[in-house]
Amino acid sequence: MTGVDHAQTGIDRREIALRGFNNSVTGETYVLTDYRLSAAPGMAINAYGLMPIASLDMDRIEVVRGPGAALYGSGVDQGLMHFVTKSPFSYPGTSLSVGGGERSLLDVEMRHAGTLGSRFGYKIVGEYASGDDWALEADNPVDATLIAREGGTGRDPDFWKYGITGTLEYRPTSGIRIVANGGYLSQKMSLLTGIGAAQTDNFAYTFAQLRVHAGNLFAQVYMNQNDSGDSFYYGPTSLTDQLLRITDQTVLWNSQAQYTFSFLEGRQNLLVGTDFKRTSPRTAGTLHGRNEAIDQIDELGVFLQSATLATDQLDVTAAIRADYNNVDEKVRFSPRAGLVFKITPTHTFRVAANRAFGAPGLNPNFLDMNVSTLFTAASFGVSLQGRGAHEGFTFANFRDQQTVTFLLPDIGDLDNQNNPSFFGTQVALDQIPVAPVYENFASRLGNVLTTGAALPPAFANLSATDRDRFAALLNQLSPFIGGNAAGALGVPDINGDGFLPASDPTDIKPLEQSVTNTLEFGYKGLIGNRIVVATDIYFTQKRNFVGPLLLESPYVLLPGISATINGQITPFVEDFAQADPILAAVLQNMGVTAEGAAALIADLIETGFDGFDGYAASPVAIVQPDQTILSEEAANTTIGGLLTYRNFGNVTLWGVDLALEYLYSDRLRLFGNTSFVSDDFFDNTELEEEDTNLAVALNAPTFKLSMGFDYQLPRGLSFRMAGRYISEFPVRSGPFTGIVDNYAVLDAGIGYDFGRQISGLRLDVTAQNLLTVVDGKTTTRHREFVGAPQIGRLVMARLVFTF
Repeated sequence: MTGVDHAQTGIDRREIALRGFNNSVTGETYVLTDYRLSAAPGMAINAYGLMPIASLDMDRIEVVRGPGAALYGSGVDQGLMHFVTKSPFSYPGTSLSVGGGERSLLDVEMRHAGTLGSRFGYKIVGEYASGDDWALEADNPVDATLIAREGGTGRDPDFWKYGITGTLEYRPTSGIRIVANGGYLSQKMSLLTGIGAAQTDNFAYTFAQLRVHAGNLFAQVYMNQNDSGDSFYYGPTSLTDQLLRITDQTVLWNSQAQYTFSFLEGRQNLLVGTDFKRTSPRTAGTLHGRNEAIDQIDELGVFLQSATLATDQLDVTAAIRADYNNVDEKVRFSPRAGLVFKITPTHTFRVAANRAFGAPGLNPNFLDMNVSTLFTAASFGVSLQGRGAHEGFTFANFRDQQTVTFLLPDIGDLDNQNNPSFFGTQVALDQIPVAPVYENFASRLGNVLTTGAALPPAFANLSATDRDRFAALLNQLSPFIGGNAAGALGVPDINGDGFLPASDPTDIKPLEQSVTNTLEFGYKGLIGNRIVVATDIYFTQKRNFVGPLLLESPYVLLPGISATINGQITPFVEDFAQADPILAAVLQNMGVTAEGAAALIADLIETGFDGFDGYAASPVAIVQPDQTILSEEAANTTIGGLLTYRNFGNVTLWGVDLALEYLYSDRLRLFGNTSFVSDDFFDNTELEEEDTNLAVALNAPTFKLSMGFDYQLPRGLSFRMAGRYISEFPVRSGPFTGIVDNYAVLDAGIGYDFGRQISGLRLDVTAQNLLTVVDGKTTTRHREFVGAPQIGRLVMARLVFTF
């Protein structure tokens, strides 16, 4: 469909967004299954492979693009998808599907449905799938970086899932339906999250639902729960072998009721309704830490919609909704107005205006977990703590005093007041103590020289004895190092290449709901009974994005440390060389003077060597907020760094969707569609923000095109072929940043209905990515989202028997 951004990230993983703003794992699209919210409640993400929806039981998929908060509530600012399954009354019988193909793929589904008399219906649906997912490849430079960042072992490609659902339906009269259903699905796969790559293992999803359709009344209550099983994050604490286990047994309860009043012989309808949603996280402290007792979210909404048939050609719709959220404790209003004008019975024009609010989810509000650890030496380091911003953070102490927390260990003792260590102490940003910085450098370089590992070029040809003597020189110089140096603030480059200069940190206000305003014009028509045309033009303004998890406590670097060190050590190196013939011989073997040796040491301390980035790009201190970052249980050899979320930005964009369908004959259908969006990346200037680190990517292309055909031959044979082109687009989604190259893929399928020979039997063979072109070059693999593995061809055969 036009306006639907689809990124396949694995055999059973897809990220789907409506009109952009996709993510490594997205929850922006509001997804329903039989009127029930389908997202995993703990993570508030649309893990489609985790939703117990078997294709055998699928009746239809309804898609509404654009804001829908006026009826559905907070968070429906991009649109919604509704999976509607088959009723046992309309689709009785038994179906069995068995499929298999490349990558050891196996897919089995079973559906049995029936009725007991005219009032009771039932169905049971089961599914099982397994296979070898696409994996990161060590010989690919992009993948190699991801593998190293995630612990060095690579993601587990093993994939499986199994699930079962059941439904009971009671129809006491022709106008009343009472439906009870429930289901369970367990899964293993690797996937992307806003924190990093994760491995689900026995991750379970359970739901139960009771709904009533009685004339103009609709009411329901349902429960969704997930159980994380043995799931974990990959490489959450770099340089350690520990896995960050996930405990998540969050429960979501939802109750809804709505009633339609009809007047003027059906020309005027009023829909009134209310709903209440409670999300109760249960993470055993692993995800929400100290927030575990305060992380429940309650949302209450009431809404009113008026639908008026003003004339036989004009429909007028107006709606208003009020929502209360217990986190921000404010009432938000979401209005909507629309006109549909039927120019003729086959040509329709519409215009609609919407406002929608998006409430920050569980993690942006209540996250409290160690995301990664930067080790400065041995067990000393910075623990980067992911924190939710439901109360915000301030940096008043830094603004007033310009002090930072020193993070390099030295020869002092953390527990000895007579010989204190600088580690963890407050120092002035413009007076960073030089002595402990030099001590750490001397220890690093001395270890390299004595072990002979990763030698800098200047020492490559020295004997082990000469290297030991130079290491001794480094230690001899330590007592003569003193004074201070001015530090500079920096944050890691989001592309993983060093540090970028940073301005002073700004306070982070308690998170507010994002706002989306959209104005849309649409046309749909049938031309000559053969051509169907549909087009939409929309203008969208978004404010107060909830950004990804970002480092908000900048590091302190020493870009000018070489000059300070050089000036201090040059006279001592000269004196030592004159007094020590062995040292003088070492310098002669290196081909440097005493002055040159001092310059070499000073240069290495600033620019680094293999395995050490130098203190122009390696932190010596960190800015911390006024609030405590780490828990009381944290070791005294660890300093906290703040990773959190913030609201920011004000952007305007527009887009055009166009779809064409040509019914050439009863057997041949040709189709094509295209979408264009005005921009795919918004820097801080476009967002009206001063902080250059604040930017938003659409995470979707500005241009995409697809076209294909369906052809039905006599005697049950059918063909299908479709191609799509996706233009290059930038991605900025949590830790996953980069560019997705433009690509084009061709899919094909052939099917045969054995109805003439065996009633109810059908065979379909499909080939995904049968032909792939990336940047104009034919290839076998392509990547559809940053952080995901490259995917390739997948041929599968599926046999379905219905009886």
